[in-house]
Amino acid sequence: MEIKLEDKYKLSKGTRFLTGAQALVRVPIVQSRRDKQKKLNTACYISGYRGSPLGGYDQQILKNKKILE
Repeated sequence: MEIKLEDKYKLSKGTRFLTGAQALVRVPIVQSRRDKQKKLNTACYISGYRGSPLGGYDQQILKNKKILE
């Protein structure tokens, strides 16, 4: 079985290894999948501020925008 870096966001089953920030990026991805399965049209709003302990969170979300779409 081939393992890819983006599996941490794309896999729906199985084990994946994530950092804390990657796990937080995965939350809206999983929620979006579940909402689509239930035919719900939902959105989320993610914000932050400079110097935040999660300062790179919004950047990671934007970096993986295609997966969210």
